[in-house]
Amino acid sequence: MHRTWIRIVLLGFLLVPSKGTAATELIAKKKIKVYSSRSRSSRVLTILRSGESASVSKKNYGRWYKVLVYSGGKRRTGFVTKASTRGSKIRRKASRSRSRRSSEGLYHSEFGLGVNGVVAYTSQDEREFDNGDGSPVVIEKLTGTSVFFGFFGDIPISSRFTLRAGLDFRTNEMTGEFGIEGQDTQTVELTQSFLAFSAILKFYPWATGNYWFGGGLELANGTSVDLKYANSDEVEVGDEDLPFFIFVQIVTGYDLHIAGPVFLIPDVRIGAVINTSPMIFDVEGRMNVAYRF
Repeated sequence: MHRTWIRIVLLGFLLVPSKGTAATELIAKKKIKVYSSRSRSSRVLTILRSGESASVSKKNYGRWYKVLVYSGGKRRTGFVTKASTRGSKIRRKASRSRSRRSSEGLYHSEFGLGVNGVVAYTSQDEREFDNGDGSPVVIEKLTGTSVFFGFFGDIPISSRFTLRAGLDFRTNEMTGEFGIEGQDTQTVELTQSFLAFSAILKFYPWATGNYWFGGGLELANGTSVDLKYANSDEVEVGDEDLPFFIFVQIVTGYDLHIAGPVFLIPDVRIGAVINTSPMIFDVEGRMNVAYRF
C-alpha cells in the first residue's frame, strides 16, 4: 500500500504542467486572414502566409481563434476563423528561452539605425565635355571606383517588409581618355561629390529569415565637381552645372547577428542613373553595421 501511494504522488508530479509550459502557436499552411474582431466584416489586420506563425490563445472563442500577430510595426491581437486554419498546424510553442534566442537573431522585427561603408564601381559610355575654352571634347568612356559612407534607418512595415531610408555622402570618381587629331591620347579625371537621399523597400521571403532583396530610388544632389584634363589646369565648374542624379537600384543582402542588438548587414546593389545621357551604370558593395532597438 505504501509503495502504491508513492507511485500515485510521482505520477501526479509528472502530469502537473510546469511554469515554463509552452503556449500554443499556429503555423499557417496557406493564406489566413487575421481580423480585428470576431467578424469577417471587420478590418483585416494582416494575412498569415504559408510558413508564418502566430501565438494562439487557449481560451475558447467558438468558431474563432484569438491570435497574436505582427501588424503595422506592432504586435496586435486578432482573430482567425477555425475553418481558415484547416490543413495548418497548431502546436506547442517553443520555450521562452528558445523563443528569446530566436528573436534576438532577427533584425527586421524592430526599428534599426546604422552606418555603412560603400565601394562603388561606375561606368559611362562615350560622352561630351567642355574643353575649358568652349570647344567640345568627346571622351570615349569613363569608369572608376569610389569609396564613401552614409547613415540609414530601417523601419519595419510588416513581418516581411522593411523600409530603409538612407543618407549618403556619395562620391563618384571616374577617368577616361580622349584624343585630339595630331596629338597623343590624354586622360580626363572627373570627381563628383553628392548629398544623396535614398529609400529601399526590403522583402524577406521568410518572416523569420535573415535573407532579403528589394529595390528603390536614390536622389543625389551634386555639391562639387572637379574636372581635369591631363597636362592642363582644372576646368572650373559653376554651381549651375552641378549634377543631380536619379539612381534606380535593385538590392540583396543578409542580416548577420553579431551580439545582442548589433548586426552586420552586407548588401550588393546594381543600378543606373536614369537621367543622364548616356546612363551611368553602378555596382556597389555595402557593409552596414546596425543597432536594433
